[in-house]
Amino acid sequence: MKTIVFVLLLVSGQAMAQSYTAIHVLGKIYLPDRQEYLSRGTKIDESERLEFQSADAKAAMLSSSRGRYVIQPGPKAEATDNLSFALSSVITPVKGQMSTRAGGINNALDFEKQLGDAPVAWLTDELSFEVSSSAYPMNDDRFFYLSYTYRGEAINKKLSNDGQSLKFIKSEIYKVDDVPISPEDITGMELYYYDAVKGEAQLVTAPQLVSISTDELLALQASVGAGSGEDSASALLEFINSLYGKCTAEALAGALAKAK
Repeated sequence: MKTIVFVLLLVSGQAMAQSYTAIHVLGKIYLPDRQEYLSRGTKIDESERLEFQSADAKAAMLSSSRGRYVIQPGPKAEATDNLSFALSSVITPVKGQMSTRAGGINNALDFEKQLGDAPVAWLTDELSFEVSSSAYPMNDDRFFYLSYTYRGEAINKKLSNDGQSLKFIKSEIYKVDDVPISPEDITGMELYYYDAVKGEAQLVTAPQLVSISTDELLALQASVGAGSGEDSASALLEFINSLYGKCTAEALAGALAKAK
């Protein structure tokens, strides 16, 4: 009788063990017990240990019984040794959808909320924000510019605008001496408002812009659509919010339309 009970408990425990499947991996996540890297299609369970071998290491995961998850290191991550972490301490449910529309910018606090307090997913070549013309007039004498460091060199980039909208354009910003550069090669990005009449440059915020290529976006869309079995648009938006940064449904829809 005791043997039967033990077997039943063992089978029950194995059945309850949660399994997760990787559908999208950023950076390098190493599985030391298997001596291999996590990749799309890899199945792992709660007993796995992981090593994050690059600063951007994250992964989108699916559980047949629990739904959508993300693996990434965080403040609650528990190291099992000097390098690896327990899966349970680095896996979390995906974030819910953000607000459907970004509001206008009327002051420095709005800039911080929109661009500085959390990463922003940058899906298309142009990212624009409506800015109050009374608070921040934009013309030849008053304008915004970005400052960043590229391979040890300080770079300043005047941002485009139409008098009402401030425009972040990848093809303009990520270019030095007319040569395209990788967003990964720049550090210390800051946004300034310059007033030539006063001769003053005001630090506005430190934008956290996460550039996502069209190929990367379409690859994630294909993975989510093939694996979730739910509303793929909703799942894709939630994964983007969790893996990359804030993104609205409108921004995602626009990016997918341009990608076709």
